[in-house]
Amino acid sequence: MRTKIRYTTVLLAFIFAIIPVVCILMIHHLTLTETLSKMGSGSLGESSSLIKVNGTIDTQELIKSSEIGNIKIALYIDENDDDGTIRNIYFNKDYVNLPMKSGRFFKKSDFSNGTSIAVVGKNREAETYINASGESCILINDMEYSVIGVIGYEQATILDDYIYVNLNSLDNVENPLLTIDYLNSRQCDMLSEIFINNISNYSVSSEIISGNTSFSDSIMPTIVSARWFLCIIICCFICLLLTSV
Repeated sequence: MRTKIRYTTVLLAFIFAIIPVVCILMIHHLTLTETLSKMGSGSLGESSSLIKVNGTIDTQELIKSSEIGNIKIALYIDENDDDGTIRNIYFNKDYVNLPMKSGRFFKKSDFSNGTSIAVVGKNREAETYINASGESCILINDMEYSVIGVIGYEQATILDDYIYVNLNSLDNVENPLLTIDYLNSRQCDMLSEIFINNISNYSVSSEIISGNTSFSDSIMPTIVSARWFLCIIICCFICLLLTSV
């Protein structure tokens, strides 16, 4: 009888320990799957606007104009090169969960000091080199950037050919075509109008080229969530069964 109780106790402890791990894995897989399903749309938030700014503007002024209340935003200014896309990026709070092959993605603190750092897609990793200080670097528009991470999923994605650059490392931009990604709001039209009003204080004009709201409900998050929820239900059922016995 003592042996049975001991085995049951060990099994219960194991099951109760594994349930939080399953929950964490479930949340990770859900967020990652949602990110992968949105990669091809050009924006990863709830809505986005494409805005043309007419004139030369300091990047700090651009960033200040985009700060609208408590809205989470990301700014993109894309440049195309022979091997893919160079995306100058800024975000004000936090960003989506991108799959990393190595290193890390930008943190909010990276934008405060305007450091020249970059994150590259796995197909652009061959363009990096080790400088005299032993740092991994990449040369973009005759400017050296420290590479802090490599984006890469086990399967091919559109971001494999991207290079992400700290937008705040640029002094100013001329006539930028700007994408504002509203990460937690679907009211892109209203928020973009506020941005246009804000940026007019810096003697430049701007206009909304297009706006869209994300309604992509991929079937994959549903499948993934169902699988992990089923595991949790089974674990809970076993726990109840063993406890009652």
